[in-house]
Amino acid sequence: FIERVDEGAENDMVYVRYWQGFRIFIRPMLMVFPYFQLRQVVSWVFFALMFFMLAAVAERKGIFASLCIGLAIILVNPSIISHSLQYTPCFIISFAAMLFLLFTENLTFDRGLAFCTFGMLTQFFDFYTAPIAVCGLPLLVWLMIDDSGKCKYKTIVKSFAAWIYGYVSIWIVKLIFVTMFTEVNGLADGIGSF
Repeated sequence: FIERVDEGAENDMVYVRYWQGFRIFIRPMLMVFPYFQLRQVVSWVFFALMFFMLAAVAERKGIFASLCIGLAIILVNPSIISHSLQYTPCFIISFAAMLFLLFTENLTFDRGLAFCTFGMLTQFFDFYTAPIAVCGLPLLVWLMIDDSGKCKYKTIVKSFAAWIYGYVSIWIVKLIFVTMFTEVNGLADGIGSF
């Protein structure tokens, strides 16, 4: 560390496992907004999606269900999360996923594909902060709206397996892209991290 600071040594450290896909939105927005205003805009999006989702839950499943989900969100301190550019992507994806499940409640399609997509979006946009929130919160909503009478454990396992499949698949694709387009062997680095 001292060598790097005092002698101006080149940075040869590459950490390929962080993708930080949220930057594709943040960087252009930084050209328009100062950092403080950008955090406010992200916070407004966070709270707008959260309140819209809670209203949709209250409308479809009742005020008690909405209050329970609201309490779960309050316990993770939304005032802090909403101002963090690292944490908000997970919760924005989570709220959008919950709204998707609520508004497609009466449509017939494989929810496993939806959870796979949620996992892929999480891996792309997240900074490894709170990825399980993107699986857990939408899964709570899905369990509330699933009146099929099927075993809930099977629904939980299938949804989680689909989410994990999407998450891990995009992680591997990212490492392959790093290997293909840079001089770093992303696959060896990623697999070596285990």
